[in-house]
Order: sequence, then C-alpha cells, then structure tokens
Amino acid sequence: MQIFNEIGDEKGKATILADIGNLYLDLGKSDKALKYQTQALQIFKNIPDEQGMADALINIGNVYLELGNPDEPLRNYKEALRNYEEALEIEKRIRYERGQARALGNIGNVCRDLGKYDRALDYYKEALQISKKIKYVKSVASCLANIGMVYSDLSNPDKALMYLNEALEIFKSIAAQPEIKMTLSNIHSIEEQRKKKKRDNKMTF
Repeated sequence: MQIFNEIGDEKGKATILADIGNLYLDLGKSDKALKYQTQALQIFKNIPDEQGMADALINIGNVYLELGNPDEPLRNYKEALRNYEEALEIEKRIRYERGQARALGNIGNVCRDLGKYDRALDYYKEALQISKKIKYVKSVASCLANIGMVYSDLSNPDKALMYLNEALEIFKSIAAQPEIKMTLSNIHSIEEQRKKKKRDNKMTF
C-alpha cells in the first residue's frame, strides 16, 4: 500500500483495498470487508474509474448478502440490491456485457433469497442470454445452475434437474471443481427429495 501512495497510483491502491476486502469477506469478517470495499469505491469515484466503481459496488453488494444481521435482514438485502443495480447501470453505460451478466446474476440471487422466484428467473435468464452471447462459459453454467435451483424451490424437480445436469456438463468441461462438487450435491439432494415424495405418495395397507 505504501508503494502505491509514494508513486501516486490511486487505481493500484483501490485495487489492493478491494482485494483486502475480499479476503476479509472470505474470512467471514464482513464489517472489515465493508470498510475496505467502501474505501476502494471512494477512490475509484475520485479517479474516476467506472469499471473499478462497478467492481467495488458488486463487492459491497456481496458483503451485504453475507452480513446476515438477524435484526435487519431486509435492510441488508435492500443494500445489496441497491449496489448491484448501481453496478448494472454502470456496466450498461460502458457497454461491458460480462459485467452486466455478473450484476444481473447477483440481482437474481437477492430475488431468490427473498422468495421472489419469478423475478429471480427473469434476471438469471437475462444473465444467461448475455453470457451465451459473449461465450462467458463459466457464467453460462452458473446461470443454468441457479435457474435449476429456483425450479427446485418451486417444487419442479424435473426442470431443476434438467438445468443442473446441463450446468454440470459445462462445469466438467472447464474443470471447475468447486462448482462440480456443489452441483453434484444439489442434484443428489433433489433426486433424494423426489424419491421421498414418490414414496410418500404410495398407499400402504
């Protein structure tokens, strides 16, 4: 950090602050993560650097999603949504489609967490369309997986498994191991629920 201060590299300084914020978020220290991301955002605004601003807004939105304050859960979701929507506007203005897909996907996550499944599907599908257009392969798979989980929430296991299996094949093709593991776990869980439902529907004598 001192080097960036000495050479007057404000963008480098903001990038380091954002990286530190992400590290704190990974460690579960949301308050510190928010502090560093907010500092990064302010520097990107002062430069100004619109892509840096959008990235910082996405990071801040991610922090609010992880805060999990039991006293103000709705406030945290609203803050996450506000930051994601502001990031989306910037990405549209600078015509960065990869960033648009990321912001749309995150807005979809908020809608899903709030139980607004139809809206979540709309955002995920828009993100999917953009990701396919620009051949953003990992995002395509993530969108498919998220759509699958919404259908699971809507008690439509057949459609859920269709999307999740499509996502799994793509994750395998790019050797995305954490995503492969998570998707397999979700598929297994849905298949077990479907089996249980079939058993529960049988009459006993």
